[in-house]
Amino acid sequence: SSDLLGRYGGDEFIAILKNIPSEEFVLKKGEEISRIFKNTEAEGLEILGCSVGVVICESKDKLSEEIFRMADQALYYSKQHKKGRCSLWNENMK
Repeated sequence: SSDLLGRYGGDEFIAILKNIPSEEFVLKKGEEISRIFKNTEAEGLEILGCSVGVVICESKDKLSEEIFRMADQALYYSKQHKKGRCSLWNENMK
């Protein structure tokens, strides 16, 4: 009930999850979302896929363009290196 979901643009969607207990938890959740898409059959579509980019923020951090940019970098890392998987943003993705 405290999470937010929305369309960010084009084929990109955003999920803001609150009270995440650990990085491992959110990575597992991202992988689960990707796996669900991969294992879903849709009439008229050959393959569904979902790459996920994750940014962990402290509760004191305000949502900003910088946080969205970091999430986008993690997403594109997933698309390029781990298609259909989940990547956690890190400084090397700049």
